[in-house]
Amino acid sequence: MSEASLNLWYEALGSALGIVVATDNPEKLRAKLYRLREAANDPLLADISIVISPTMPGSHVWLVKRKASET
Repeated sequence: MSEASLNLWYEALGSALGIVVATDNPEKLRAKLYRLREAANDPLLADISIVISPTMPGSHVWLVKRKASET
């Protein structure tokens, strides 16, 4: 499983649309990432959603920006 860390949130925040994270347990990773975001208490991270990949649901999680960057 990909190591869940707060860095993933900030990597997604710094991207145009979001990031894809490979994992062997998407549900567990999603739960851990939500706990990390809550503990960080950073309102900027509220603009990112976690989505289990519809094309590879057993191995990928997407951290998706709700509003894409205009860069």
